[in-house]
Formats: sequence, structure tokens, C-alpha cells
Amino acid sequence: MVEADEADVIVVWRWSRVSRNRLDWAIAVDRVEAAGGRLESATEGFDTTTSTGRLARGVLAELAAFESDRTADVWREVKDRRVSQGLPPNGHAQFGYRKRADGSYVPDRRTGPVLAELYQRYVDGERNHALMRWLNELKIRTPRTGRAWGQQTLNQAMDNGFAAGYVKYRGQLTPGQHTALISEELWQAYLAA
Repeated sequence: MVEADEADVIVVWRWSRVSRNRLDWAIAVDRVEAAGGRLESATEGFDTTTSTGRLARGVLAELAAFESDRTADVWREVKDRRVSQGLPPNGHAQFGYRKRADGSYVPDRRTGPVLAELYQRYVDGERNHALMRWLNELKIRTPRTGRAWGQQTLNQAMDNGFAAGYVKYRGQLTPGQHTALISEELWQAYLAA
């Protein structure tokens, strides 16, 4: 809007709301100022036309980037710990399983056999469209959103290896603490298919 001469000032609630990525923040501020505009904070008032004001703004932007990095570090540690315990990194619902109060996963009596059958049907030649239709005809919904099955949700449920007893994290499969619903042979046949 500033570059199109439709605005002179962009107001953000806090400087950290511009971006918590250092490069994105610097580019955004530079673009606004190069176009002759100003970027202002509604809650952190100082004069950015002065060197001291620009320094203060830069310090707040760096603190926001630091906080984002620190939060990412904490979440990475949490996920690493969960995976080392044989649990999924995010703790989300897993199709074919029921999550117990202690955070562990046990096969679900209704959807577990359905998930196992999905793999067998795929290996036997059925493809995603037919499998999605079958799931939706059974009125089985996706575990996270409760919606009808689509291509992406079906791929996620089958490709993650959870049904074969694995936990997928950072592209790697590690043994999980849960009971597998399919054999290693069926898993390998699915991957080959």
C-alpha cells in the first residue's frame, strides 16, 4: 500500500508483529521506508526518525526473533523427548488408535481393523479414490478434524508408519511404544506399491 501511494504509515500493535524472522523483518521495514512510508508501533512509542529510535526498534525486533527461536528450541526438545519415549512428536490423534489419559496409544476397536484393511486393499490394487470413498461410506471421519476423508488426510494416515509400529519425525521412522496394526511385511508391501 505504501509503494502504491495508498498509505503513508503502517501501524502494528507491537514491533514483534511485523515478523519474528530477522530477514523478513528487515526487508519489510526497508521496503516501507524506501517507499517513503513509516512503520509505527501502537504500544511501543519512540521516534524512529532518530538513530536512538531505530536502535530501540531494532533491539525489540531482535528480542522478538530471540523469543521465537527460544520457543522453537523448547518445542524441539519436547518433540525429541516424546519420540525418544516411542510417542508421536505432537501428541495428535492417530487414525486407528485411541489416545489414553496417560498419553499412550492403543488400537481402537472400530477404526483399527479398518486401518489395517486399508493397507491390504491398497496392496491388492485399490487406490486412494476408492479407499476414501469406502471410508466415507463407513461414516468414519478423520481423527483430527472430524471431516470426510480426502487425498491428503488419507496419505498422512497411511504414509506415517504408525500402523506398522513406527513414529515418524523429521522424515525418520523410529520404533514406537504402541502396538502395530499391520505386519512389517504388509508395511513393506505398501511402500513398494
